[in-house]
Amino acid sequence: LIDTWLFGSMALCLRLLLVSAALHIAECINVVGYVPEYRYQGLNWDKAVRYTTHLVLFSLEPKEDGQLGGLQHLTQILDRNSPLQMALSKHGGKGPKLLVALGGAGRSAAFAKIAGSKKLRKRVAKQLTSLFSEYPVLSGVDFDWETPRDSKEWKDFGKLANEVRTALEKGGPNQPILSMTFYPLTGSVPAFAGIRSMSGDKSLVELFDVCNAMTYSIVDHDGRHSTPKMDKETVAEWLKSGLPIEKLSLGIPFFGIAKDGRASGSFAEMVQKEPTLLTNTDRDITSDGSTFVNADSMVSKVEFAIQEGCGAVMLWELGQDLWKDEESLLHHVWAAASHVKGELFSVLGFSISEDLVFKCLTAIIGGYYSALVIQKALHPIADQPWLVEKSHKSE
Repeated sequence: LIDTWLFGSMALCLRLLLVSAALHIAECINVVGYVPEYRYQGLNWDKAVRYTTHLVLFSLEPKEDGQLGGLQHLTQILDRNSPLQMALSKHGGKGPKLLVALGGAGRSAAFAKIAGSKKLRKRVAKQLTSLFSEYPVLSGVDFDWETPRDSKEWKDFGKLANEVRTALEKGGPNQPILSMTFYPLTGSVPAFAGIRSMSGDKSLVELFDVCNAMTYSIVDHDGRHSTPKMDKETVAEWLKSGLPIEKLSLGIPFFGIAKDGRASGSFAEMVQKEPTLLTNTDRDITSDGSTFVNADSMVSKVEFAIQEGCGAVMLWELGQDLWKDEESLLHHVWAAASHVKGELFSVLGFSISEDLVFKCLTAIIGGYYSALVIQKALHPIADQPWLVEKSHKSE
């Protein structure tokens, strides 16, 4: 009876483990968070590290001579005693991958010249290799060229990305992560979808691990940005161009948009002006008419990205958030991205993790051997037939 109980319990635990793994694989999605250098000092790095899979440190500026500007800000935050490094140490191997961004926010003017020059491409790649050698905590590069204007510039972009990847692969033990940003629904996707290397063996998109769609700051006729309709059209455009959905990352803004289409402030600033936005999580417009993505919509966006098979969601930017878990947009995103849902969760009320299953197995096996010891103590003769037989003969 004890043996039957043991093997039945172990079989149940193994089934739970397999179901948990299947649910996790089906619903896990990466969370990519951007942190501009002007946020480095005041950011809650512990929360940023805890609730992302990838952090993008924004950004270095490529100069026309191929030099990278802004290194002083980056090296300060990568110092071993920086708040970022302390947060990473606290979380150990569970921390996010770190990427350094190139360009973006008015820092992309020299991209065309650099990408079109073999000499300058090598110079950029050499500097990045040196940087990664000095700071092994770095895992990859994010390219924010906004935006190549024609087929030639897209091809040159591919050459630059290939140069950087090759150099980093030779310079370090780990496979580098490369990402890029683009504006969807502007003609960019059809323009770069067909770009291939000169040998024809690799497409532009294949050079990158993730492609971040900036599905925000494009305002619809109602004055809203980053709408569900925009997300659906972004995915449709990507798939229509024959691109792998797992490479796509949907952008989510942590800022609002005014009626004239300009950024109207961070989520934290909007809440400071109107604290009731925290209690009304389905509200997406402020008293002055600015629109934003509320907490409920954040969750819906993540669930949509998971449903469509996207590889990630991208957040611009973490410094615009609040940091108490119950108030934080990042916390809502992370919960939606990492939470294993399904019938088991709704019944049990908690996630079936590998750690929990193995703890149950340990308890079951320990209980089994304890039961055997107790059984032998209570029935010493019954468990030893030769003693029973000898007792009968003596009579």
